[in-house]
Amino acid sequence: MSEEDTQRLLHELQVHQIELEMQNDELRVARAETEAAAVRYTDLYDFAPVGYFSLKRDGTISQTNLAGARLLESERANLPGKRFGAFLAEADRPAFDAFLEQVFATQPTPDCEVWLDGHDRQPIFVQINATLSAGGQECRAVVVIITELKKSQEALARTAQEWQSTFDASNDAIWLLDEEHRIMRSNRQAD
Repeated sequence: MSEEDTQRLLHELQVHQIELEMQNDELRVARAETEAAAVRYTDLYDFAPVGYFSLKRDGTISQTNLAGARLLESERANLPGKRFGAFLAEADRPAFDAFLEQVFATQPTPDCEVWLDGHDRQPIFVQINATLSAGGQECRAVVVIITELKKSQEALARTAQEWQSTFDASNDAIWLLDEEHRIMRSNRQAD
């Protein structure tokens, strides 16, 4: 090779080295951003105030967050491979299985409300929402405790029933009027 060819080749190698160093710097930045995103995702997933579960078609747990493990009163590491339905009140298992079938059939699914059995605590009432994963092999479920809401709804229903009984049994004529003073309802004494 001539001196000129050697200089040109050396220059090309130096340019290539600079390009590789720039690419390496870009890769380092991208890696740092990816690691930061992974930390944010892990923090959001693991420390969410609700239970997150990845469930297989048969209801087997493949993954959960810390809140999900607390809901099931188990160590998170012990949950993969166990059926979520095993943690439910026996009477609610068929409803949960039907819910899962709907999710995996990609049908619109209403919320599933079931009782979680408690080993060291009273059973808790939960609401489950789920969506099918992109691959269709798992669903992503969020489980929220609604025990107090359920108790409030039941108390409200009892109060409404008691009010209706009192309304119907009254010896006085009672009319319920709307804002324009139209009769909305009356008891039998008012008829």
